[in-house]
Formats: sequence, structure tokens, C-alpha cells
Amino acid sequence: MSTHSPRLPIGPIALLASLLYAAAALSQPAPPTPPAATPAATPAATPAPAVTVLAAPPIITAPLTCSHGALRSLVMSDLWSRLPAVCARVQAIEPLRFEPAPGVDRATHAGLLALCAEGRSARFVCGLDAYRRDLLIARFDAHVTAVTQRAETARRLCPEVELAAAFAESAPEPVRAEVRAALTDTAAFCNVVDGFVPTAAQLALVRRAREVAVAARGRNLTPDASGVTALWTASGPLPGAPPPIGGADRGEGHGAQSGGAESSAERDTTTLPGAAGLVEVALRGIANLLVSRAQAEVEGFMLDQLRDIICTGDARPWFEHTCAYLVAPDAALRITAGSALRTAFQADVVGFPRQVASRTPREGEARTLTGRLWFQLLAAATESRVLIDLGDRFSQVGSDFTCTGREPELCQQAKLAVEGSGLLMAYAMNRADLETMSPTMFHAMLETVYARSLSVDAMGPVEALRPSLLELRNTLSFAQTPRLSNNARIPRVGALLTAMGVVFDRGVEVAFFDRRGGERVRLHEGIPAMYAAVMRGELTEIAVLSQRALVVVLPVAGLSPDVTRGMVLAAEIAQARTPEQIRVALESVVTPPGAWRLKRRRPMLSITGLVGVAGGGEIILASGVSGGAMVPSVGLVGALGLDVSFPVRSSTLGFYVSVIDLGALLSLPLGDASVRLRGADGVERSATLDVTSRISPEQVLSPGIFFRWGIGRSPFVFAAGASMVPFGRHVQETRAAANGPEAAFSADASVFRLSAMLAVDLTLFPF
Repeated sequence: MSTHSPRLPIGPIALLASLLYAAAALSQPAPPTPPAATPAATPAATPAPAVTVLAAPPIITAPLTCSHGALRSLVMSDLWSRLPAVCARVQAIEPLRFEPAPGVDRATHAGLLALCAEGRSARFVCGLDAYRRDLLIARFDAHVTAVTQRAETARRLCPEVELAAAFAESAPEPVRAEVRAALTDTAAFCNVVDGFVPTAAQLALVRRAREVAVAARGRNLTPDASGVTALWTASGPLPGAPPPIGGADRGEGHGAQSGGAESSAERDTTTLPGAAGLVEVALRGIANLLVSRAQAEVEGFMLDQLRDIICTGDARPWFEHTCAYLVAPDAALRITAGSALRTAFQADVVGFPRQVASRTPREGEARTLTGRLWFQLLAAATESRVLIDLGDRFSQVGSDFTCTGREPELCQQAKLAVEGSGLLMAYAMNRADLETMSPTMFHAMLETVYARSLSVDAMGPVEALRPSLLELRNTLSFAQTPRLSNNARIPRVGALLTAMGVVFDRGVEVAFFDRRGGERVRLHEGIPAMYAAVMRGELTEIAVLSQRALVVVLPVAGLSPDVTRGMVLAAEIAQARTPEQIRVALESVVTPPGAWRLKRRRPMLSITGLVGVAGGGEIILASGVSGGAMVPSVGLVGALGLDVSFPVRSSTLGFYVSVIDLGALLSLPLGDASVRLRGADGVERSATLDVTSRISPEQVLSPGIFFRWGIGRSPFVFAAGASMVPFGRHVQETRAAANGPEAAFSADASVFRLSAMLAVDLTLFPF
């Protein structure tokens, strides 16, 4: 049994394909009109034929908007590699002026000329799709070629324009005005006046006028003779007047265009002891039991504190996996700080950048934009497996951000710097013609992405950006090579983030060229280290590295202070293995370094430490001593107390109430005290007391009050005030005797201290 394949109805399919092809052809815009034959190509005795120019459909039919998608399409296109060849033809006919190509409006025509001549921005076509961009270049290129041919023809006609002009008024009435205009425009071109290159139709009319003049002279006819008019039509019909090109005689546009702004047991091998060692073994066992129990108690206390901090209130959504482990459904099961807690905690760490990025605002000032960019880029690096899209993540932050606040111009420039730098990164990661791009086109692309005009003085920063982009591409190629483990990925992506930071820094230099405030939107240098810390689950390091960005986004992203405290505490508990590490965990509950910056943003009550140096004077306070003079003293400061501060411009003012001061143990008096001593009989006398330091537990208590000044944008504080140090000095009056000096008066005295200090602000617990 044979089987036959079904035969296809070739005839109907061919017919259907033909119909579809015809419909597709009709739906496309008309191709560029071929340049008309120039008069130079026409024999002298043959009149120029009538020229009929078919108006090409306009390329731009509606106002263009430069959205992010349109701008990315433009930057990623091959416009920058195709246009230099066209621009070379334009430069060859400078400084000639000519009308727009058919279907190209005047604004687009002027933009193309400026792009070729000065490397100006190409945003005037960023709303065109790829097809219409190709069509625009094709029409413009064909038009420039035709203009070059017309210019050569006009130059050959220049010696005879004056002769032909004498017979312009004898032309037939329907074309007389066109002949007069053609001769006037050609004369202006020939005399290097500010005139356009004559059109092909004008050149045809000028040539006809020359032929009429030559024929009239051969017959000895003057321009006003009656037979001259017949010479105009003797050789055939006159060239028809061409329809307006682009909507008017000099290329009026069909449409307009507008600008816009389109992211880680030890086993005891002791041998069995003999009878003599039973006591030692028992003691060691009891000691180990006590240590183990103490550690378990501390661990339990720490886990309870951790649960209270991160698993209640606003902090819980940030620690989904950790809280699922800590809040056990069966209370009989003991929760320990072991591998299960570390695993849950590390899962929360990896998601931390994404959590912050999703909560950062989409509007605000330049500092908010930088904080959002910092975490969006970090989130993209930790989650993305296709690293080539990091440039697009970068630019999307800028395009989605809305500038509000007190400095809209600075914010808008920062927004363009972020978006533009991301577009350049995307170009470098996706295209291979960055090395061969001409300096003019590279300059123009930078003007396009940063939406500003760059002067010649900016050429240095512009060219310095290109090697940074090439280095980014090379780093990306290495980062995407096959890898065996996640640990092999970390340094590669870290290097890629570093290269992106360099591109952004240089991009900011270009975007803010000749403008103020460029340093205010630089990308934080801790992103690569932050990425490595996140991928390894080192949350303590994360809390420190992200401090700058957290200060920006904390008040507006719903980031509770308990989140930062919980991060540090959870990290220390999850990684603790010894009692010393547990102690460190307790210490780590305080605010991470850099919290003094919060005082520059809002009034604050906080428990703060001051560490520094102090100097001042002391008044002796002891029973029987009165009218004491002040004794100078110097020493260190190690105070802990309550700080009340208020922001004043870039500084802070307020009051500091000290409770304890460890530095009081190390303060030194610098002289003797002249006082009045009151004896048992109530009589006072003058005396000089030797003042020496003494160390006692009471000295640590040093209550006092100080006026404090936070110095500018620094952690340093200057404070002046008074405090009382209980029993901080030993005073003694010595008197000469026959058998040697004897003590006439001796006592431990408290001191009232007036002092000034320069110290570092250690904000531990802000409220």
C-alpha cells in the first residue's frame, strides 16, 4: 500500500502570498524620491524636461516625546555608527544651505545638520521607531547627494546667470515669477550670499533662461522684443513649477517634536583518670557545667531579646524566616543559636536589599535618589543571574524618580546623571562598536543621554568616560564566564559593581560640567563590599556599610530603628560560638557608628557617650575648707549621659547631662589650692593644700550639665559646663616640725569642676 503525501495547492498559496506582499508594499511609506537629472547631464540642445516631484510622506506626523523606552531605543540603535558616513557628505558641502529632504520637517533637518556639524544631542528623533530612523537617514543621505550634484551644476551656470537674468521678464506669465525667483536664488548662491542651493526645478528654469538669451542674441533680439517670448516655448514645454517640499518652499515641517525625560566539638581526649585525679576531674566537670549553663542562660536571654525586637511591630516583615524559627509553635522545644538560626537569618539577609529597595520613595531630593539607587543596584546584583541587565536597572531608577523638594534643578540634573549613566552602561554591555565610534558621535550620544549641551571645554571629561565604559565591558565579560560556586561569583560581581561606580562618577562629572553640586550625588563606594557581605550573610558589616544610605531612606522608607538593631543582634547571635562573642553581641545592640548624623536632621533625645580631652578648674569641697581658689586641671573624658540636641543649619546645639565619667579617674590637678581652713574652735586661717589625685569607685559617678555644640558635619562636639566629682582628690597641708614634716590637715575631698571639652559624639540609643 503506497501512501501519497497530500499535494499543496500551490496556485492558491502563491496567489495569497502575492496579495499579502502587495498589501504590505502599499502600507509602507514611499521610498526617497531619486534625485532629478541635473541640467549638466542634459545635452545643450535638448530642453530640460518637465520635473514632477512626488511629495514623500512625512516621517514625523505627531509630536515626539522622549520617554525612557524611546531614549533607550535611540541609544541602543546603530544611529551612532551609520550617521558619520552621512555627516562626512554634509561636511563636504559646508557652508552651503539647502532645503529639507522630502518628508523631513525643518526642525529635524536643522537637528541633523547640528548633529553632524557640532555633535549636538539627537533627542529630536528619540521618539522615532527603528524603521523611521532608518528611513530618515536614507532620505537625508540621498538628499545630501542630490544637493551636492545640484551645487556643482549651479556653479557651472554662475557665469551666465547675469545674462539669463536680462530675459527673465520676457518669460510667459504663468512661470515668470518662478523664473525670476530661480534667477534671484541662483545669483545669491553664486555671490556667496546667505542663500540656499537652488532646487533642481530652479536650475532647469535658469538653464532655459540662458538658452533663450543665447538664441535671442543670435537673432539680434533685445529682451523686450516681441519674438523673445516665443523662444521660451519653441523648444518644448516649460519646466513646471515644483510642488512645495516638506509643506513649503523651504521645507516647512509636517510635525513638531518636544523634549522630555523619558538596579554568605572540640572533643575532650583526656584519658580515664586514676583515683588521685578524681577530685580534679569533678571540679573540671562542675566548672564546665557552670560555664555551659551560664552560656545557655545568656543565650536564652539574648534570644528572648531578639524575638522581642524583631518579631513584633514594624520590624517583623524584614525578618520573615528568622521569626518563623524564633516563634516556635511548641514551647517545649528549646530554640538555640545554631545552624538552623543561621540558615533562617541568612535567607533574610539576601532579601534585605530588595526589602529596602521596595520601600524607598520614588520622589524626593537628590540624596533620596542616591539612596534609592544604592539599594536598587544592590538588590539587582544579589538577585540577577543575567548581569547584562544591570545597566538598564540603573537607568530605570532615574527615569522612575520624580524630583520634589527645595532644590529641583539639582535633583533634575542628578536624575539625568543616573538615567544617562545607566543608558551608557547598557550600550557598552550590549554593543560592540564603542571603540570605533567617532568622537563627534560619542559626544552627541552623551549630550543625548544627559540632555544638555556640552561645550568644547568638556571634551576631556567626555573622552575620559569612554575607557571607563570599555573597562566595564571587559569586567562584564569576565564576570559572566562559567563559575563553579557562588563564592566564585562574589568577587566577579563585586568588580563589576566597582566598574559601574567608576562610570557613574565620571558620568556625574560630565552631567554636572560647569554646574555646582556634582559631589552631592556620587555613588557610595561601599556597594561592592556590601554585595559581598550580603551574599555571605555578614549582616553586622551590612549595617555599617549601609549607614549612609540608611540615614537617607530610614525616615521615609518605613525602616524602623528596631530593624537595624535587630540586624546587628541577630547577626552576632547567629555567629556566636564563645561567651566572649555573646558579650560582643550584647554590646552590638547599640546603634551602629555614624548615628550622630541623625542629630543633624531632627531634634533628638539620646543616650550618648563623649570621649575626648578636657581642661578647666576645680574648687575643693571638703569639711573645714572654705573660700578655696580654683585649681587648674586637665584630663580625659569618657562620659555617658543624656543628650538633648537640636539641628541648627549643618550643626547642632543642646545640653548634655553626664551621669558617669570614666575619664575622671585619669584627670590631673596642676597646682596647689589656696584655701581658708576652719579649725575646731571655729577660727579660720589661710592655708595652702597639696592636691593629688585619688582613684575610687565613687569617682566614676560624675553628675553634671554642659552646653554642647556639634561642630558642622563632623562627629566632634565642643562642650562647656560644670560637674561634681565625689571624693576625687586628696588634699593635705604639711607643716615643718623638729623630726620632719607633719600633716596639719588631711582629707579626701570632692571637687566642683568647671571645664570645657572636645570630644567625639558616640550616639548609642537615639529616641
